[in-house]
Amino acid sequence: MYWDIFLLKMEKPIPFRLLENNMDLPSLGTLKDVVSVLSKKFPGIDWNNPALGNYKTDYYSIDFSLGDKEVIDSVLLYIKGEYFPKREILDLCRPMGWQAIDIDKGEYL
Repeated sequence: MYWDIFLLKMEKPIPFRLLENNMDLPSLGTLKDVVSVLSKKFPGIDWNNPALGNYKTDYYSIDFSLGDKEVIDSVLLYIKGEYFPKREILDLCRPMGWQAIDIDKGEYL
């Protein structure tokens, strides 16, 4: 199975269909800060490429796409495997005030 998840920060979530490609989003933090937050929740992420981290378990893998900017406004998660780590993603997002959107369904987790 495959899932594409979009992480962003918004004061008030708006319907996914109203999000625009070039929309100005609040910052999630600096590249260094976002890498630190992701690495604490998912220890062992391979950050050989600072813009793209890779995390693997026996049940799923996640590619974390951060882009190449110093300040990060969104993260794309490309998840593959037999298990969808919804709880883990929500546990990552809640304390940071981030939201997670399932791109294929157009729904917030």
